Amino acid sequence: GQNRDFQQTAPVLALRNPAELSSAAAAGITAARGDPAMADALAVDTSTTQVAWWMLELLDLVVLDYLLGQQDRVGNIDYQWRWLWLENGEPRSATAANGSRPAPGAVRLQTTWLNDNDAGVRVGYANYARSTGMLKDLRHFNPDLYSRLKSLARDVADQGPVYRALADHYQMTGRDLAALTTRVAEVDSIITADCKAGRYRFDLSPLHVLDGTQGAVDVDCD
Repeated sequence: GQNRDFQQTAPVLALRNPAELSSAAAAGITAARGDPAMADALAVDTSTTQVAWWMLELLDLVVLDYLLGQQDRVGNIDYQWRWLWLENGEPRSATAANGSRPAPGAVRLQTTWLNDNDAGVRVGYANYARSTGMLKDLRHFNPDLYSRLKSLARDVADQGPVYRALADHYQMTGRDLAALTTRVAEVDSIITADCKAGRYRFDLSPLHVLDGTQGAVDVDCD
């Protein structure tokens, strides 16, 4: 139940909204405020930039949890305040322990802090990211993440260096490795199909979030 509730939070709703990034973030805030439980958890001054940053981080989190079969993620997400800005087109960050802005244009945002990561990989764990469809109906995606996932899928399918490292150095059973291989192929199938169907706006990266003038980029789905 709580994994389905998680999908009613502002950033997840925004990930499924087809509008451009800032409009999708704003729509996610509005939709979440329509749910009393979600409204109670959403600060009144939550900005669209904050929601867009959460979208970026939660996309990473959901992909990772799907791949690793992480059972108990929801409830194990914390945060820390950090300053975030662009410097020569590259993202930079610094702790926001005090109120001093470290660079012009820096914004103070909550950034994801993961806790308790031990209930995954082994086949006995429940994969809630998979069973509750967290990777379905997404409309925004990180182009760099897409490229890395395609590379991972090719490596695992060909039993390349990443696959060999997993097999040789992580004390995984053959059954667990086979399950991980299956999940990599599933993620690859999902994102490739949605990309080819034109469902994704590739407008979700640190650059897109921190520089509102950046539009979606073109990506080769294959």
